[in-house]
Amino acid sequence: MNLYNWGNYTSPELLEKFEAETGIKVNVTDYDSNDTALARVRQGGHGFDIVVPSNSYIPTWIAEGLIVPLDMSIVTNHGNIAPEWMDVDFDPGREYTVPWQWGTTGIVVDTAVYGGDANDAGIVFNPPEELKGKINVVPEMSDVMSIAIYYVGGESCT
Repeated sequence: MNLYNWGNYTSPELLEKFEAETGIKVNVTDYDSNDTALARVRQGGHGFDIVVPSNSYIPTWIAEGLIVPLDMSIVTNHGNIAPEWMDVDFDPGREYTVPWQWGTTGIVVDTAVYGGDANDAGIVFNPPEELKGKINVVPEMSDVMSIAIYYVGGESCT
């Protein structure tokens, strides 16, 4: 089975357990951003059995025919998905996807370098002197845009 997933998201221990229990060998190919994954598959980088793009990219993958509907008869754990995760805006009725992970992108601040308010998005967009040249953000447009929208007073889930 060929899995296309975010770098460092696939637990080697979990893969070993899965392979031992099922006898199915899993080949993992990592990517570093949704844009990288989308570009590779658009250019014919097919052959992946499972891909793990972020939910904001799912409508594009569906519209471009890059993923196909799931055969839920072989997804035996499907009935255990919590109801609130069954009908999502990016894949109504969960025809193409199953939930895997959920979370938020955090901000990490080295308090030995910065003693100010770490809850202020201004440290990213208008950094104090002690943080200039020391800020790194994830290479994911939707995460960075959400922080920017929040910074200017908007709702990040718009």
